[in-house]
Amino acid sequence: MPSLNQSQLRRDGYVIVRNVIPADRLDDVREACEGVLDRQREIWRQEAGPDDLPGGVWDMRPQPRVPEFHALVGAETALAVELWLSEPVMSISRELLSGPEAVPMHMMMMCNPRTDHGPAKWHRDIGPLEVAPLWLLQEELAETGPRYLQWNLPLYDDDVLWVVPGSHRRLNTPEEDRQLADDPRSPLPGGMPVELKAGDGLIYLHSMLHWGSNYSPKLRRTVHGGMAVHAMPRDTGFTRHLSPAAAAAFQTWNRRAAEQRDLTAQALQGVLDGDAEAFRTALERLHPGAGPASKLTLTACLAEAARHIYLLKQPGFDDLPEAMQRQATHLHPLTLGWGPAFADRFSDAEADELWRRFDWLAQRLHAHPPQRVTLDQFAASWGS
Repeated sequence: MPSLNQSQLRRDGYVIVRNVIPADRLDDVREACEGVLDRQREIWRQEAGPDDLPGGVWDMRPQPRVPEFHALVGAETALAVELWLSEPVMSISRELLSGPEAVPMHMMMMCNPRTDHGPAKWHRDIGPLEVAPLWLLQEELAETGPRYLQWNLPLYDDDVLWVVPGSHRRLNTPEEDRQLADDPRSPLPGGMPVELKAGDGLIYLHSMLHWGSNYSPKLRRTVHGGMAVHAMPRDTGFTRHLSPAAAAAFQTWNRRAAEQRDLTAQALQGVLDGDAEAFRTALERLHPGAGPASKLTLTACLAEAARHIYLLKQPGFDDLPEAMQRQATHLHPLTLGWGPAFADRFSDAEADELWRRFDWLAQRLHAHPPQRVTLDQFAASWGS
């Protein structure tokens, strides 16, 4: 039987847990995170262009974000990373995820802007070609639960985020679509603010409609990131600043990421070879015990990994501006895309053929209305 937290997450799309960061630890966490932010601000200052304000991103963005704590952490700021391995962050994440493990993905922080920028746009954190379509994520959630969770951990009281409870279980209503077309920056019917006190935790599904309601100069330091059932590889040099237990955890996750990278290659090679059994075996090892909807969701994510490889192999790609390269190959953490070195495992011809075969699936899953297909039908299409 699902726990109360699991039941609420599946029903509403979010769970609030009070006092995740105990009051007697809050000042220490604030100090560590502010130290990381100081290092990031210096980077932004150095990167500022001639037409930018002196502080660069810090002075101009509506929501300055420290992108990755682990890349900036030092001995005095290790707590900013170790927060993600603390209780109850890890135990709640394991409870809510559909796999046996909870692995920190992005570890970042959202900050207030220097000047008033007003509201953002309502959105779901799933682009049309980033992960599986919404209807399939909904089926996977009902079948096995989520493979990815987003966390907000405010270091000061925070009510910026609004949500539409239950919207992760359905498509937009016609009324919502009309309003979003006319004005995506005002409250939606059924929307509500998530009122968090310093130290509270919000866990939510990225497929839920949500909104940054007001990016004002009011002090905001909200740690944000994701927990997933699969690992993300990292340069582990930063772990020398962590406790032995935390360093060992990241080393273990790196080994698992390497295993999952190899399984991703096996799955893609199975498609190239027309070997449905090898493909299914790799899927099962990537997500043990997954049901039909979960396996199809994972296959949809592999389609985006195939697209990523295809784009990286295009002639002239390396000559594109860096911003265009990032946009073309941006992958959600759910998608098993492992970067340029992984793409080099496949020849140009293999990359073309991989995307041709997966594009058949992607077009059908993302069609309006969607065309429901099975893995057997996908495998049958490889010879077409």
